[in-house]
Amino acid sequence: MAAQIPALHLYPLNDSFVPKQISLAQGRVRIGRQTNARTVPGERNGYFDSKVLSRMHAEVWEENGKILIKDVKSSNGTFINSERLSPEGAESEPFELKSEDIVEFGIDIVGEDNRTIVHHKVAAKVYCILNPEDLLASQREMQYLRNPSNRLPHPQQVQGQTLGGMGSARAPGKSGLTFDHLLSRLQGEIVKSRETGNELNMIGREMGEIGDTLSGGLPQHPPPPPPHPHPPQREASSSNVMLNTLQSQLHETRASLASHADKVRTLESLLAEHDALKREVAGMREAMEESRRLVE
Repeated sequence: MAAQIPALHLYPLNDSFVPKQISLAQGRVRIGRQTNARTVPGERNGYFDSKVLSRMHAEVWEENGKILIKDVKSSNGTFINSERLSPEGAESEPFELKSEDIVEFGIDIVGEDNRTIVHHKVAAKVYCILNPEDLLASQREMQYLRNPSNRLPHPQQVQGQTLGGMGSARAPGKSGLTFDHLLSRLQGEIVKSRETGNELNMIGREMGEIGDTLSGGLPQHPPPPPPHPHPPQREASSSNVMLNTLQSQLHETRASLASHADKVRTLESLLAEHDALKREVAGMREAMEESRRLVE
């Protein structure tokens, strides 16, 4: 089937669907969850097999040379570059999409262990197809995805895994990683590090109390051994081994706690630098907008 213009192309970031090429030539297209045989997900429609999407989640369409999207009272939200379009159950204003924006429909749902994701959100990198040049850019992305063994990891596929990806951030609309993405990631790392530090503090205190109890329970001047000294000696030896083990574990816990404290301080420093950079970029953006208005 020949490619159509205008269209919206969606490329998955979390393997939750196959790439989609949605034609917008016939007007508005519904984005939503599969509910019956007529809404089976396909390459050319806006339906997804995902429990986190609403039956009618969002709409996309082309208008005056722009591709627009709006949330239509979904439960779990529509996010563009990490920004939610509207509160739960409220319809959003139309929002203009740009090529390489990151669109997320819904949110990840975690299990009872608060770690395992049981239902994944739909996360995609978008290409707005309004002319042949846009189509070529999308085709390059498709070729990029089809040859994973011949390329480096895609920036959007590794976001959120390490702080090392911070250096690849670009301006919104030019990359899926935005300053808000990075800020959220740093804040999450700080929260997790603080929680780990609190847990280690608690463990350290408990182990210290156990060690003190064991140390105080061993007599400094034991009485003469009874006629059969071997069992008490074995008990004392066992207590000494346990005490040494606990003291060793306490030392390791304190070292780990110190390491986490250093990590928190480093992350807070990075967060402060990131806030400053974000303000600087915002100022540059305002200056560029002002210059553009003066030229016009």
